[in-house]
Amino acid sequence: SDLPIYKTHLILLSVETYGLEEIMGLHGWTMDNLCTFGDADNDHDMTLNAGVGVVMENGSELTKSVADYITGDCDHDGIAEFVEKYLL
Repeated sequence: SDLPIYKTHLILLSVETYGLEEIMGLHGWTMDNLCTFGDADNDHDMTLNAGVGVVMENGSELTKSVADYITGDCDHDGIAEFVEKYLL
């Protein structure tokens, strides 16, 4: 397989990007139409390829390095903070 695989908590997960691209394509959309939220190394590819990639303040340095926005951490409603500021 050409998909990168990441091991997280003893469960193998393929990178989210492939699945997201497939779902978006079913609706005639591209990754440019997508805003994603992530925090770990396995979110790097998804964050890089999304139209808007948002990473939690306490996220991995690798994933934060490709983020369009850094928001508050998971324990302080970082996603809600971003949504209220930019999407509502």
